[in-house]
Amino acid sequence: MQNQNWRCFSRVIAVATVALLVVSFTTLAVAQRAGQFTSTSAKVGEAAATVAYWTPERLAAAVPMDLARPNTGAVRMAAPATASGMPSRAGGYSALTGQVNEPQGTHFAGATPNENAPLDGPYPGPNNTFFVGNPPGTPAYNRYPLSTVGKLFGHDPVSGGNFSCTATVTVGNSSVLNVIWTAGHCTANGGAGYFYNNFLFCPELKGSGKPVGCWAWNGSATVFTVWINNGDLTRDEGVISLNHTGTKFASDVAAVVGGLGFAWNWGRDQHWFHFGYPCVAVAGITPNWDCVHIGETVAEHRYDVNINGNSPFVNSWGSGQTEGSSGSAVQLFHSDAGGFINSNVSFYFTGGPNGNEHGIEIQGPYYDSTVCSLWQFGTGYTGTC
Repeated sequence: MQNQNWRCFSRVIAVATVALLVVSFTTLAVAQRAGQFTSTSAKVGEAAATVAYWTPERLAAAVPMDLARPNTGAVRMAAPATASGMPSRAGGYSALTGQVNEPQGTHFAGATPNENAPLDGPYPGPNNTFFVGNPPGTPAYNRYPLSTVGKLFGHDPVSGGNFSCTATVTVGNSSVLNVIWTAGHCTANGGAGYFYNNFLFCPELKGSGKPVGCWAWNGSATVFTVWINNGDLTRDEGVISLNHTGTKFASDVAAVVGGLGFAWNWGRDQHWFHFGYPCVAVAGITPNWDCVHIGETVAEHRYDVNINGNSPFVNSWGSGQTEGSSGSAVQLFHSDAGGFINSNVSFYFTGGPNGNEHGIEIQGPYYDSTVCSLWQFGTGYTGTC
């Protein structure tokens, strides 16, 4: 963020922040599932206030969320040979059919790592990263599942800054069509103990155009408690609930653009796709990112990273996407029929054995049954994780 690193607030500021939020923003933080999650509460009038907050000037001045992280406590290592549990996938929603693709989920008992999947390898991870379309913006962003990707704007109530990330519509239950998935660091200040606010999600954003409009949050957002309290990068995920009416459509966002499903417990050596709104170009390395067109990355898993002994170890893959792509959904089984969120853009290292990885390599959390439980909580998925 502008002159702020979202991981660098002191504990003293964190304590003051919590008090400030309680008094000034009436954000009710409640622990869910024996403290596993922490949420804000939905509030009447929040959506209207958020839409009013985001003037054209504020939207244009929003700063892409920081992705940089020092190498402290990181150990790079080969991925485990097998998945952490039963590989599964669920959800996904077509706005055309109005149906959830896999409402109760599909569980692949006895599944083994795909023999056609890429093996671990050295840095940097092979990838192809480019603007979607030539020129950028073509083919149309309204094609499913690209239509589910949008730019997420947020406000830091402590620093006063405004920022941008990437988020994706996701559906696990046909009666819950107002949910987006992003990074925890786009939702709450990890380690400082407070949520961001004034979230505005604009899918299919292209240049200065917002063809389907935007949806404001309803005041409800959820992250892992270990993220908001400790900044644990193995749980850098966030889920945000939106208002049921957008600025152009009087309906839920998924009813307009569709929604992705969710995949968890899969072997780590995979081919992935991710789509984001990168803003920062790295000379001689990345495309000339402009923050208002979607970048696409086709990549494969390279290795895992053990951060301070926390588990599960995070994924690492090659990608030329940079700040602004925070929270971008890393999709498994991506096709014209949809895709399943299997990780998300979290950070890159500024140092270590590979040097500065900016515009070259990205890390993101591994999705196990615990992450599925957050998705289940947010989306109303009725199957099992």
